[in-house]
Amino acid sequence: MTNKYVLYGGGVARDVVVRMVLDEAGLPHDIIFVDGVSGAHRTVEFRKLNPAGYIPALVTPDGQALFETAAIMLYLVEKHDMTDLAPLPGDPDRGPFLSRLFFHTSEIQPSFKRWFYPHRFSTDGASGREKVMNSAYEMLMDRWAVMDKMLADDGPYHLGDRFSVLDMHIAMWATYGLKNTDDIIEKFPHVRSVVEDVVARPKSGYHLVALRKEITHWRERTDHLATKTGTY
Repeated sequence: MTNKYVLYGGGVARDVVVRMVLDEAGLPHDIIFVDGVSGAHRTVEFRKLNPAGYIPALVTPDGQALFETAAIMLYLVEKHDMTDLAPLPGDPDRGPFLSRLFFHTSEIQPSFKRWFYPHRFSTDGASGREKVMNSAYEMLMDRWAVMDKMLADDGPYHLGDRFSVLDMHIAMWATYGLKNTDDIIEKFPHVRSVVEDVVARPKSGYHLVALRKEITHWRERTDHLATKTGTY
């Protein structure tokens, strides 16, 4: 037993938004770096924490191992009554909160995986990977347009004037970019506004700044590996 959370992740992994939640709440935690590029997240040891072999994973103070970024965020805000970051059960905003959280995880995230890891979705060599990426790009442009309109109609945040972890979560995805780190925020102004507000948060915004730098380095590493091996 310990009074600390232990978060496994680092680099460009989605644990960045979990770090933000932990910092916003002032929850003590340790970070254990897992190098996704070298395949450290696929080891037998790491799969004891997350059987799917994905980053991040969070070990709670009582020893439970949790995975899936959105689930970890939701667990933390509910466990620690973070009403300033999420509507808890019984709150009138709870329904819209869940709807948009699931929109992130079912509509935005899967196409990002196809864009960044096309070799996982095709066995037809370079031409097959290109088709996967083109399809993913078209879908993402459509879904980000839906997101931007939601924010235009109901914003400035996902829940109107109420900031939440939804805004942190989508700011993370927007920071990844597609062809470069600016193409999403340049095309979708209401998304860009959310990203700017998340970056400005004094307790946790620096994580998004650091992520942007990490992504640049990650692109260089993965482009090199893709040239050498056709996969990474």
